[in-house]
Amino acid sequence: MPGAHNRPLERELPLGRLMWRDPTEAFEAGDRRLRLVLPPIFEGPTTRGLYDERTGVLWSVDSFAALTTGAVHQVEELPKDLYDESFQMFNSRSHPGTSGPPVAYNRHVDTVGALKPLVVASAHGPILRGGAIHDAFDRVRALAGQPRVQPPGQPLLDELLATAIAA
Repeated sequence: MPGAHNRPLERELPLGRLMWRDPTEAFEAGDRRLRLVLPPIFEGPTTRGLYDERTGVLWSVDSFAALTTGAVHQVEELPKDLYDESFQMFNSRSHPGTSGPPVAYNRHVDTVGALKPLVVASAHGPILRGGAIHDAFDRVRALAGQPRVQPPGQPLLDELLATAIAA
């Protein structure tokens, strides 16, 4: 739109669509009712996940992170050892609540699990369905009170890059 970059920011934002909501609140979005949740794993106190009450899809934001092998979308498409190791590392490092009292943390995880999502989508991992959802919730519960897994560090990255460049 010509001249749009010269307009004040408040005119470019659809101000009528902005809202602040707390976890457990819901709102209508077209033909859907979306419930806000504080996901099991999160990096910031204002992080909110979304649960679509009609479809049973949970947008879990930072929760259930794991490496993938490229354009992989389903957890079943990943090598099990890659999923196991990277899930543990990424999820233990992201949320400070995992280092707190296990009872309090697991109560929080159970609150989200009680939604009984049919599909879980994450910003940092594969799509989960069926038993993989139950498994992922069990994995994050098991992190409670455990020390954080340290990332592999720069020497491993240097080695991986050298191998990739040489290939």
